[in-house]
This record gives sequence, C-alpha cells and structure tokens, in this order.
Amino acid sequence: MTKVTLNSLVVEQISKVSEAGQYLWQREWAERNGGNISVDLTEIFGEVPSDLSAYPHCFLKSVGEFAFPKESAGHIFFVKGTGERIRDLKTPQDAGCVLRIDDQANGYHVLWGGGE
Repeated sequence: MTKVTLNSLVVEQISKVSEAGQYLWQREWAERNGGNISVDLTEIFGEVPSDLSAYPHCFLKSVGEFAFPKESAGHIFFVKGTGERIRDLKTPQDAGCVLRIDDQANGYHVLWGGGE
C-alpha cells in the first residue's frame, strides 16, 4: 500500500494520542475497545499528494446520519480503528490510520496506517 511520510508535528500528535490511550488502558478508564478517538490534523499535515488514486478509497455505505458533514471535505484526521482496543494504540499504525475525507465528503482515502 502507498503511504505518505508524516511530518514531525503529525508524528507528535499521534504519539500524544498513543500515550493517552495507554493511560486510559492502564488506569482501567476505558474498557475493551474504549470508544472513538480522533484528532484533526488538517492544519499541521502539510502537502497532500495531488493524485490520491494510489491510496485506498473507502466510500460510506449509507447516507443520512452516517454521512460526513459537507464542511469536512478535504480534512485530515488520525482515527482509532473500529473494533481496535485502546491499548493497541501503542502501535498507532496498526490500531489507527490517517485519513483524508474526499472532496465530496462521501468517503475517505487512507493515507497512513490501517494495519499496513
């Protein structure tokens, strides 16, 4: 899978999420999967590849309540994977991913992680 190289600001933010996940797990404040964790990286991400065809593109399966807000188009997030345990954020590239919401806000491209 093609992946982007993360800049130091993005790596630092993902490390903070990983550290917070470990604290939550060690203190037993999060059970099993621990819910969702996401961080908006849009402002610090830097250059996005102009051609995203080499990156996995996932379309939303339904519309309505599960649709992305139109304002989120083009935003970049680090997210914990569905069903991943919060303790597994110690290896964020396996338990989460960096994704970019597509220009129509009806899907996303996985830029990094996701169990590479």
